[in-house]
This record gives sequence, structure tokens and C-alpha cells, in this order.
Amino acid sequence: MLGPVDPRDVNYTKTMLRMTSTEQSSRRPPHRAWLKDIWDHGAHYVLPLAPTHRRFRLEWCHARGNWTAAESNHVVFSDESRFNLSSDDNRVRVWRPRGERLNPAFALQRHTALPVGVMVWGANAYNTWSLLVLIRGTMASQRYVHYILQPHVLPLMQRLPGAIFQLDNARPHTARVSQECLHTVTTLPWPARSPDLYPIEHVWFIWDGDLVIPRV
Repeated sequence: MLGPVDPRDVNYTKTMLRMTSTEQSSRRPPHRAWLKDIWDHGAHYVLPLAPTHRRFRLEWCHARGNWTAAESNHVVFSDESRFNLSSDDNRVRVWRPRGERLNPAFALQRHTALPVGVMVWGANAYNTWSLLVLIRGTMASQRYVHYILQPHVLPLMQRLPGAIFQLDNARPHTARVSQECLHTVTTLPWPARSPDLYPIEHVWFIWDGDLVIPRV
């Protein structure tokens, strides 16, 4: 017989499913005293991080740990996101306490992929935001400059004196043509594989939850 399971154990979900049957579709697991306040949720996927990724992320955070709120408010965060319009996206359900979505014990690693759906670009800052731009086709560097940087980013940054533009290390963002287009803009260096560090990712998460119905 299996004993009590530590909710923070990396094998917690697997163990719990063996004890309560993997075929259940209930939103609430069978009664167990130690399962109080445990509900099933869609697994939070994270990118696999090598030791160098972890070190760069930590160094990046330490370098900006003393920023004031006013300094942080100058950053304009930007990102593209692809939304799956189908409810059948093979999402894995996990059992976890409320408020524990980002706990590594309940996250599943998943490499980046391009699911079927629509792709959009957006940017936001403390008290402003860009238009939401629908991206058709592949986002190559020339298209990024022509459809995103020139018509949206440059005018937005000109309206915000002292603003700092954040963009990740995706190839269209780091291409020479993109960097040349941004030569008059102050940019924020970004550690690789760190989408969780900027707030616009939370906007995508909320919208994605409204668009997609996870399969139970």
C-alpha cells in the first residue's frame, strides 16, 4: 500500500493517479485526507533549461534587482504568440493545489513547436499598449521589420520618451536588418528561454484559456 505523498514531489501527480485511477474525468479527485484543496488543472509547460540558461537568467535578474518601479515602468514588452483554435490540443491534466501553477513539481517540459492556429504580435508597457497584429505566414526578419517594427514599434517608442524596448532572442528579432531598424531605440538584453520573465506572457495565457477548451 502506498503511503502519504508529498505534494511537492516531482512524481506526485503520477503517484496520485496510480492511487485514484488514471481514467477518472472528475474535476475533484476521490476523497483523501491529504488531497484537500487539490484540483486537476492543465499542466503548465516550461522550456527545458540547461545550466547556462539558469545562470544567465539569474545574472539578468540580479543586474536589475535594484530597479525602481519607475524604471521598470519604462520597459515596453513585446512578443508573438500562436493560439490554437482547436479544443483538441492534447493537453495533459495534472492534480495540484490552487496557486501552484508555476511550481516545477507540477510542470511538464515541452520544446517549442508550431501548433495549428493563428499567430499575433503585441506589446505593452505600464500604461500603454500596441495594436494587436495578426501575423500571416512565417515571421521572417524582413516581414518582422516591414509589418511590425516600422508601422508599430517605431511610432510607439517615439511617443514614449525614455522607453526601453524588450524583445527576445528569436531569429527575426536578432537579425541584422531588425537591429539596424532599431538603431535609434534603446533595447533590453534578454536571457534565452525566458518567456516567463515578462508580463505579456500572462496576457497570452489568459487569452489562450478563453480560446481553448482543454480536453479532460
